[in-house]
Amino acid sequence: MHLHYKTYGTSGPWIMMVHGLYGSGDNWTSMARSLAPHYQIVLPDLRNHGASPHHHAHNYPELANDLLDTMNHLGIDSAHLLGHSMGGKAVMHLALKYPEKVKKLIVVDIAPVSYTHWLDNKQIENRHDHLINILRAIPISNCLTRQEIEKHAEEYIPNAMLRQFLLKNVKRNEDNTFAWKLNIEALYQNLTEIADGFTNLRATPFTNACLFIRGERSLYIEDKDIDPTRKLFPNARFITIPQAGHWLHAEKPELVLNAINTFING
Repeated sequence: MHLHYKTYGTSGPWIMMVHGLYGSGDNWTSMARSLAPHYQIVLPDLRNHGASPHHHAHNYPELANDLLDTMNHLGIDSAHLLGHSMGGKAVMHLALKYPEKVKKLIVVDIAPVSYTHWLDNKQIENRHDHLINILRAIPISNCLTRQEIEKHAEEYIPNAMLRQFLLKNVKRNEDNTFAWKLNIEALYQNLTEIADGFTNLRATPFTNACLFIRGERSLYIEDKDIDPTRKLFPNARFITIPQAGHWLHAEKPELVLNAINTFING
């Protein structure tokens, strides 16, 4: 699939930075601009997100192949890969299947373990099945203003930062109606695959240097996940960003940027 993407920088090694669920390449624009003086950055929109095409299939082998197609389209022989959350699982898949395309791997707040037990678990805050059902329930095509959409979302998503992040996916059609940039139904139908892990994947371990960055306040990479991760990525290092949750690159951008620079240049 031909993904929509933006590039920054004109010289230096390539870095592909891949967003997570509900996001787009634009989530990493500020960090890409900071890195652009020394690197060439590509920010793709994954399928069913942003300005990229929609498709009924949404799984990690497909996402990894889409990213590979983008690299080949740009003539990138190999690159440093960075992925957050769902994007982190996509770049892990790419590294395991096409290790020759990956220099160093940076994974932001996700492990190759399964999170399917979080689905339908009311003790998990902001679990994805709950968020997707909220978005599905908003009568977006009948709303006349963005404020009306915001009012619907505010009723169920009290966290203003999360709410604004999700509502970045609202677009206005040519006929002046509103719609989602996200392919909500495809994401809903494939949510179990998105949440699933691949620690039992029969693959040769990826032996290049890997950095896993986790948020201190996040549950996505727990200590118990380190050993299963190292079975597939034996040279993985783990660092924790203090006072940060799952969207740590938005909460503590300077610390994340410093970690990226230190790792790539180390």
